[in-house]
Amino acid sequence: MDVPELSRQYRVNGNGTVTFPILSTPVTAAGLTLSQFSGQLTNDLKTAGLVSDPHINTSVNQSRLHSVAITGAVKKPQIYSVFSQTTLLEHALAG
Repeated sequence: MDVPELSRQYRVNGNGTVTFPILSTPVTAAGLTLSQFSGQLTNDLKTAGLVSDPHINTSVNQSRLHSVAITGAVKKPQIYSVFSQTTLLEHALAG
């Protein structure tokens, strides 16, 4: 956002919403594209009368949808991020 105190990273909660400090209710993110989410946030800010012409850019910094958990009888049980097409063997060799 163009407001420095609001321009930061936000996390989508487990229930699929994002809490913004100036809005009274969380904004739903689950099931929306980045463009749709930006539009929803823009509408919520306008409806609340907080910002007349918000300029919002959204992006995904991290996603649990693109990760693999390796657990059990292994040397390094952890969650590995997957950013492109890969195999589990590639992650095992890299770790």
